[in-house]
Amino acid sequence: MAVVRGFAYPLQLNDKGQIQLAQDISIMEQNIISVLETRPFERVMRADYGFDPASFDTLEPTAINASIWLAVT
Repeated sequence: MAVVRGFAYPLQLNDKGQIQLAQDISIMEQNIISVLETRPFERVMRADYGFDPASFDTLEPTAINASIWLAVT
């Protein structure tokens, strides 16, 4: 099985002073957190990246899940 690797989020240094890497499930969890913590238009070159926290103003779980699904995919 292939191993998925990438930079840890948030960026950190390991004991050797190198950029900390994450892999497999950990990298996926960190990527989802990155999307959810970024507001739309916060990244100038990727205006559609991010999640609008106003989606949590509704008490409708289906609407919240749909908003998260759109932000992550």
